[in-house]
Amino acid sequence: MSYNIQFAPEALDQLDAIEDYIAHAGSPLTAAHYIDAIVAYCESLVTILGVFYGGQDYEAALQDASGK
Repeated sequence: MSYNIQFAPEALDQLDAIEDYIAHAGSPLTAAHYIDAIVAYCESLVTILGVFYGGQDYEAALQDASGK
């Protein structure tokens, strides 16, 4: 069985922000490979609500998104 994975617009924005951060910090090529790896992994899942880095307050972001 195969699934069609869809990224929320917010998740795509977060991926873009992560890629920009890595590219500006060092290497655009490394940034592109890193994002490609994240996307490939996510495509093995079913629902993507967001993409967060370790220091980000993901709980607050998810609460804001749900309107609570």
